[in-house]
Amino acid sequence: MRINNIKKTYQLCVIGCMLFCMAMLGGCAGKIKPISDANSPTNQPEISTTESETTENSAAKITLSGKPDDIFVAEADCYTENDEIVMYFQKGITIKGDMLEIANKVMNDLCETTGFNFNKNYDSDEKYEFMDMYFASGIFTEINSDKSKINILVVNLGDAVEWASDNNAILDQSDFDYDTSFYATLYHELSHVLQFRNGVSLGSMMAEGFATYIENKTRLSHNIPAWTAAQYYFPASGGFDETLISRGKETFRYMFDDIDTNYQYGFRFVTFLYETYGEDIYADILAEAKKSKFDASYNENDMEASVKENSQQLLKIIYSVTSKNVLSDFSQWYDDNWEALAQKYMEQVNALGQ
Repeated sequence: MRINNIKKTYQLCVIGCMLFCMAMLGGCAGKIKPISDANSPTNQPEISTTESETTENSAAKITLSGKPDDIFVAEADCYTENDEIVMYFQKGITIKGDMLEIANKVMNDLCETTGFNFNKNYDSDEKYEFMDMYFASGIFTEINSDKSKINILVVNLGDAVEWASDNNAILDQSDFDYDTSFYATLYHELSHVLQFRNGVSLGSMMAEGFATYIENKTRLSHNIPAWTAAQYYFPASGGFDETLISRGKETFRYMFDDIDTNYQYGFRFVTFLYETYGEDIYADILAEAKKSKFDASYNENDMEASVKENSQQLLKIIYSVTSKNVLSDFSQWYDDNWEALAQKYMEQVNALGQ
């Protein structure tokens, strides 16, 4: 199916929207690049800083004011925390006084949309070695070691993209600037963390499908223009092979070789699941996957066979909470409904943009 029957008005909106996204987005997470140097420090307010134990690997703990106009630059690797979050700042990062409040608001919005929570509802054996990619070695080893809180790392990513793993979200300082980002990446990456905290990894296709769907739905429900979803409703010519849907089980993958296909197929499939089976469907899939001890890892020495096996196992899990006809139903639903959903989406974002 091609979306070629939409009115010219929508075609013009799509072109404008896609140009906007192409100009501002970068990376797999829908990263928003700042248009101007909006994050430059404007003043140096006094802040409360208390040193941790004075050992060689100690880190400075800072207290943020909660005020968005309190802006300063981290002179060293440091952190702050509240009851739910530990936020780590790389040396040289511009810090705003309300960053914890922003993250908490996003987390609460996501919980409201999904019915999940950010409590530790899973078993994890992930270590913290990756933190040494961004901070002085071992400086935060003893902080949040029980993973009872969410870790948010605010670092200078440069040309790299944001990502999430286990209970960690790795973000750029620009992601906290509403005027240039609409908090798109915060909603996306914290959606990944929310899934990890409530189940198991289901592979890239389901993970990106869930994050893109929940990011879009949550932001729209809070009257935030969700322009990033335009790239999924209206992919560029050749940007998505729709026969991957119509060919059903033959082409179903828990992880596609092409990274963008995980987003394009996943967004459509997760949208279908929620629209067809209701608000509890993803929780049901996660629960069944956890019960079945689904393992999303793969054998690098025989990747093709490993991906095929994992895809079949994931499909069995999905069958068990939906229907054995779920993929043919998905194809029919897509033909019948996608154009109307795309039109509805454009009406929503255009109304919010006025």
